[in-house]
Amino acid sequence: MSLDFAGRRVVLAPLAAAAVAAATGCASLVAPDHIDVSQTRMQESLGKRFPVARHLADGLDFTMAAPLLTMRPEVDRIAIECAVTGGEALFARPLKGVLLASCGLVFDPVEYSVRPSEVRVELVRFEGLPRSLGRAVERLGRPLAEGWLAQQPVYVLRPVDIERLQAAGRVPDAIRVTAAGVSIALRPG
Repeated sequence: MSLDFAGRRVVLAPLAAAAVAAATGCASLVAPDHIDVSQTRMQESLGKRFPVARHLADGLDFTMAAPLLTMRPEVDRIAIECAVTGGEALFARPLKGVLLASCGLVFDPVEYSVRPSEVRVELVRFEGLPRSLGRAVERLGRPLAEGWLAQQPVYVLRPVDIERLQAAGRVPDAIRVTAAGVSIALRPG
């Protein structure tokens, strides 16, 4: 479509299409439909919460350190593996081992954080510890580790992300684990 203004022909269709494209582009910048958080950013955030020391029983103090985060998109969960040391007061030398846990993720709207849900400690193993004693330590430590991990945010949104969400009128919704990290779906709030 075109109009003739004082001998000048004005083409409206391309101008209208450009205006719609610009408006649509601006709307997607202002009101995103998701936030992607990389595994690297989550790893850095989680690493700031370690090491952590926990008391299991007399002579059984343990420290969890060096968490390693792995994405498990096929089951929509993450895995956290960390080094465990302790037991110096009870044993002649410190015990060294590994703890492996997996969990789903939920969004905490109060703290704007991604938190573990349904934490399961899948493995606790110590080097050089007799099997029966290892099972006893695992029995004591498993609920403690699950409880502690469930309370720790895996990632907290940055203030700039929170400001953008609030300005766009969006709130976080479902979280999906991907091979590269997590994708947090957003909905109008």
